[in-house]
Amino acid sequence: MAKEHFSSNLEAPAEQYFLEIPPSEPADKDIIYFNVSIEKKLVNIPQQSRPFLANIFFHFKVKANNETPTPEFYFSLIETAVLNFAVYFYEKTKKTNLKGYKIQKANFELIRDDIQKAIDTWSRNNSINKAI
Repeated sequence: MAKEHFSSNLEAPAEQYFLEIPPSEPADKDIIYFNVSIEKKLVNIPQQSRPFLANIFFHFKVKANNETPTPEFYFSLIETAVLNFAVYFYEKTKKTNLKGYKIQKANFELIRDDIQKAIDTWSRNNSINKAI
């Protein structure tokens, strides 16, 4: 299939982010883990098929210094993950018909609430674990 035809039939929705802050490490409550999974998919519009799907997982270990990190701090980690994912995506697609597709920068305002929900869930779980 010609590149022009292939590309014009593809839809590239924005990347999806899956965020998780698991419970603190029992041996060191000051260590917080932050997991970010980024998914990029392309959809063939006429066939409603998915000719491309990439999902990459990043795991960060953070020293909290007895403070709960802010959404802005976690967003900086997401930006790091997105940059690394973009490099990976570029390397894997540079000699393919997908080379023109870009990974969009994360938008803080769009995911701020999701980051805050992850922080709130972690805080609730962490306070329960401290009480036990």
